[in-house]
Amino acid sequence: MQTRHIFFDGGCGFCQRAARTLRRLDWLRKTVQHDIVHDWPSIHQNFPQLDIDNCVRDMHVITSDGRIYRGFDSYRSLAWVLPLLWPIVLLLYLPPVRWLGWRIYRHVADNRHSCEYNPSK
Repeated sequence: MQTRHIFFDGGCGFCQRAARTLRRLDWLRKTVQHDIVHDWPSIHQNFPQLDIDNCVRDMHVITSDGRIYRGFDSYRSLAWVLPLLWPIVLLLYLPPVRWLGWRIYRHVADNRHSCEYNPSK
């Protein structure tokens, strides 16, 4: 199983709660979390392919083989390494589920608050 690097907005309370939930579900220790607001210089150095504005807009996941997922697709990627989500992995890949998942994700992401975003940090 591959390791997943999760990039989340640490200045957003909703995102912080989602990150905590994902950490609790990671029984196999297959994820590494990165707070883009508070750790951006280190993230940018280690993952230069990421753009801070895109990471603030959408959660990103990078697999150990370099594939990048964002938004709802990042959650689908995480389902492969979080045992509690294994029963629904295939369901997440059905076209109507992906379409609905992206609509819900976009609505939530666009209506949350990022109170600490400052790219110069």
